[in-house]
Amino acid sequence: LRSTPQRARVLEWPLWLGLGAFRYSAAMRGKSGSDAYVERPFETASKVPNVVVLNATRRKDRSMDKITTVGLDLAKSVFQVHAISESGEPLVRRTLRRSQVLDFFDKLPPCIVGMEACGSAHHWAREIAALGHDVRLMPPVYVKAYVKRNKTDAADAEAICEAVTRPTMRFVPIKSVEQQAAGMVLKTRELLVRQRSQAANALRGHMAELGCEIASNIDPTPPGD
Repeated sequence: LRSTPQRARVLEWPLWLGLGAFRYSAAMRGKSGSDAYVERPFETASKVPNVVVLNATRRKDRSMDKITTVGLDLAKSVFQVHAISESGEPLVRRTLRRSQVLDFFDKLPPCIVGMEACGSAHHWAREIAALGHDVRLMPPVYVKAYVKRNKTDAADAEAICEAVTRPTMRFVPIKSVEQQAAGMVLKTRELLVRQRSQAANALRGHMAELGCEIASNIDPTPPGD
């Protein structure tokens, strides 16, 4: 580039490029409206098939998507929903108040709803199943493997939505109100037995401090028999 002719040729390149661009825009402006690609790009989609046609196809496919699987992360007040289409594309990521849960599922077409088998899960499973959905409960330990990042409500709902579609997933049967009532009776009896044992052991320890020894067994026979 030290010689003058080489330097002149290098400096001529921007000039030739600018002149070519000016001639091309002038020629395009001189065409009729039906042939002008800049002014009416949608009528010349054949010139750019990889851009315009592909975008139109994507819009059409997305309009045909519908929710087929929903992951619901249960809570006391604020629930997290993660819904996907048949192709696996996420369609809904949002939170629901407790009063909005049934209204949300009532507006959906019948789909698969996954939840963890935790507190109040059987109640919500019965209510959502009554709306025509296929509700599936899973043990939380099986869902944990599908959490992709830090434990948040949104991550848990996404993991539930992913786990419920696995063909080898094990599900928990949904209990009826009668089955839950029978379980409550057994749990309440176990609680009362533990409390009775705790009270008897505490009383035995206090009496031992005063020199009184009490038998360790508890006689279930009522007095006077």
